[in-house]
Amino acid sequence: MITVEFETDNPILREARQSVPDMSITIETEQAPDAGTSEPIRLLFWAAGGDYEAFECALDADPTVTAPKVLADTGTSRLYRVVFTDDGMTLTAHPIWVELDGTFLHAESTDAGWFVRMRFPDRSAIIEFQSWFDDHDFPFVVLGIYEEDKVQEIGLGTNLTDIQRETLITAFEAGYFNVPRETNLLGLADELGVSDSAASQRLRRGLAKLIKYELIQGRDGN
Repeated sequence: MITVEFETDNPILREARQSVPDMSITIETEQAPDAGTSEPIRLLFWAAGGDYEAFECALDADPTVTAPKVLADTGTSRLYRVVFTDDGMTLTAHPIWVELDGTFLHAESTDAGWFVRMRFPDRSAIIEFQSWFDDHDFPFVVLGIYEEDKVQEIGLGTNLTDIQRETLITAFEAGYFNVPRETNLLGLADELGVSDSAASQRLRRGLAKLIKYELIQGRDGN
């Protein structure tokens, strides 16, 4: 199995996201209808950090989804369920990745659109999946491809994407991890030439990989 990480700007939820840019969205799951039915796909996602009232108004107006419903409210985030409209059904990559035996792992909103992590049986499936985006004129920027049975063999340096490696090294050299810190997130973002939100996301993903592959898996002697 091969895991691919990529960025795209698929139009799903685009208008809602752009209406409340401070809102961070993390996809929980896509619920496909039962075989043989004409029911639309349901999308569950967490939203946090923005104006919920404005965001819910934007969801009502977004042409790709309908029937938004709050399923849970933790006080710091809300779990929403929406249903794809006819437009949304033509814009989602869900049918093609199911056909290719792909597995959804993670997706979160970014300044560029979406950061997505998925698993496929082989590289040819990834290429065919990318072709769907090309056919629809949606960007598909590969950030990393990892063969899961070779993760330990290829080592940490290969597992981190170039962007994540650059972010972590820049943060270290700028004193972001020092106590007291010699720079903050805004300063790091300026150094990298990106928004503070993008810098934060890169840091979190890079650190998560360091912990997973060096500390957690290493602890088990793998």
